Amino acid sequence: MLYYILDVTLPKLDGFAVCELIRKQSQVPIIMLTALSGEGEQIRGLDLQVDDYITKPFSMPILIRKIAAVLRRSGRVREDEHETICNQNLVLDFDSHTATVEGAVHELTQREFEVLKELLTRQGTHPDTAEPFG
Repeated sequence: MLYYILDVTLPKLDGFAVCELIRKQSQVPIIMLTALSGEGEQIRGLDLQVDDYITKPFSMPILIRKIAAVLRRSGRVREDEHETICNQNLVLDFDSHTATVEGAVHELTQREFEVLKELLTRQGTHPDTAEPFG
C-alpha cells in the first residue's frame, strides 16, 4: 500500500516538483496536504495528477478516510480487503479507525486507536518482550 502525502512547502524541492518527479516514474497515489488553499495551487496540484488536495487545518478522521478512498480508487486495496481485529464483542476497524462494541460504532482518536490496536495485537504476551506468557 505505497502512497505519498506531500506538502507543497517542502524545504528544497516544493511538493509540486516532487510530484512531477514521482509522476514521471509512477502512478502511485499522491495526496497533497498543505496550508496553501488558493484555487491556483489546488488547480496546479490536480493538473499534476495528485489524487486529492487537502488544505490545513484538517481533521485526522477525514484524512484517514480520504487515504482509504484514494487507495480503493487506485485499485491498491480491494473493497473486500477491510482489515479488522475481532475480540469477543469488539471489532477494531483499521480503515475507519472505529471500534464497534455490541453493534455500537465508536469513533476513535488516533491515540485511542493506536492504544487499542496495541492491546489487541499483543494480548497474551509479555509487555516488554512480546513473548507469550507461560
